[in-house]
Amino acid sequence: MTGLSIGLYINEKLGGSPDLTALIGDKVFPISTQKEIDFPFVVYQRGGLTTTYTKDFLDVDTVEVTFIVASDKYFQSVEIAEALRAVLEGKRAKKYGITETKLVSANEDTVENTFVQTLVFSFKIDY
Repeated sequence: MTGLSIGLYINEKLGGSPDLTALIGDKVFPISTQKEIDFPFVVYQRGGLTTTYTKDFLDVDTVEVTFIVASDKYFQSVEIAEALRAVLEGKRAKKYGITETKLVSANEDTVENTFVQTLVFSFKIDY
């Protein structure tokens, strides 16, 4: 797997977390919800991707993924963000070549009565 396929790992990892699914069910979406959905939910999007090349050509992708937690309750949005962090931060996945996962930044905001927690993670993928 390369960094372009990071969504496969994210879907598997988040869908397999009992703590996170207890809070949001199966409401994890790549890029957009594509329809109106009840709170709370998580949307993620792959952002920057950089590749380190060696003399053998490809070596490592570093991918940033932004996660948006949306809820109509502030403390619920924070609880979901904490669960998301616990599921991803510091994890490795040999199956996907993921050797490092770091939380890069976290912000919060409100948009039209919606509490939004934004977390950006960096994934290092060796292949």
